[in-house]
Amino acid sequence: MSLRRGLFRAASQGLFSAAGPWLRRRYAQGFPERTGRIEGPLSSSRRGKPLWVHAVSVGEVQAAYPFVLAARRDGYNGPLVLSTITETGRSMALRLLGDQLDRVLRYPWDAPSYVRRALDALDPWGYVTFETELWPVLLWELQDRGIPSFLANGRLSLRSWGRMTRTRRFWGDVLGALSACLVREEADAARFRDLGVPPDRLHVLGDCKVDALFQRRAASDPGEWRRLLGGAGPLLVAGSTHEGEEAAVCEAFSRVRRRVPGARLLWAPRHPQRAGACLERAREVGAACLFSQREADWTILVLDVVGVLFDLYGIADGAFVGGSLVPRGGQNLMEPAVWGVPILHGPHMEDFQSVAADLDREGLSREVRGTEDLEQGFLSVLEGGFFPHPGATERYFAPRIGAATRTWGVVKRLAGQDNGW
Repeated sequence: MSLRRGLFRAASQGLFSAAGPWLRRRYAQGFPERTGRIEGPLSSSRRGKPLWVHAVSVGEVQAAYPFVLAARRDGYNGPLVLSTITETGRSMALRLLGDQLDRVLRYPWDAPSYVRRALDALDPWGYVTFETELWPVLLWELQDRGIPSFLANGRLSLRSWGRMTRTRRFWGDVLGALSACLVREEADAARFRDLGVPPDRLHVLGDCKVDALFQRRAASDPGEWRRLLGGAGPLLVAGSTHEGEEAAVCEAFSRVRRRVPGARLLWAPRHPQRAGACLERAREVGAACLFSQREADWTILVLDVVGVLFDLYGIADGAFVGGSLVPRGGQNLMEPAVWGVPILHGPHMEDFQSVAADLDREGLSREVRGTEDLEQGFLSVLEGGFFPHPGATERYFAPRIGAATRTWGVVKRLAGQDNGW
């Protein structure tokens, strides 16, 4: 054991032990699993060691979704467990993959005793974590036990990369524990390479979320959503908005209503707990209600639930994607893009820089910089000035499909699981 690893493990164990009483109160739900206590059999029908997939929250679960389906379609019939950290991620995993999984777990905190307890209980043949969820103690313990570990759909924004370069040696040690980094695009590969990942452990495979979007689109029923929501008139969506840009959304839509009186707005704050504050602001514009308490006639419908925004993009005439008028890095523009919906986004798309650039170039999205731009963008959508060229959606997505299948193929091959089950 290196001195660096030993010191980090000791500090982590000490921190979690000291915080134990507070953590027990704060995380009473699922507390035993968070300390690595995984009790009971994984499944009554599947035999063998499990594959452990980790997806911290909703976005990562959506990336893991097509990967799990690819494994099952390929004939993998062994146990498969998925862990999350957030309760919203857990709910999404159960909704999307409940019939494909043997267990949905709460991820153990990264202290040596908790990690070892969880690994003793699960004894997985492999571990796959999605996007940028890198917990040092767990990865080092997997390496010590000879269990292959993979970062799947790996992404590293400029902001995250910049932070990690300040402690390059530490992150080089953490990333060095991985069997392979399976990343979305060349820019991600370059950043991981800079942090010390050997080139032969880097694989550029594309974005698994593209596969997830098409699978979710096929399962969605826009007609049923229109019937459920009722009403008439053009429909705009403001998705994943953050505090600091909500005033611009409300003011822009208020101005749009003066030109297009029948326009309606579906408003989805990034964090559902902000729905109440958004509802108060929305009532200054027109008849407004919460999604969970829908009324017959509404002008603005504020989403206070998780997991339906993607389907609602499918019935929109146009969409603004938030986290982008304020410096939050943006949200995933591909969710509305897969429906062929005209998209508006702000200038702060650091976490989805290449996606925004490509969609802008294809004419599927446009950048707006404030209230007036957003107003004009919405009006352009509603009055026919901004409509994606036929075929642009298919042209953008066609070369990007299949990442989940490629990711599964690399995992089973490098883990020595490609000789049947």
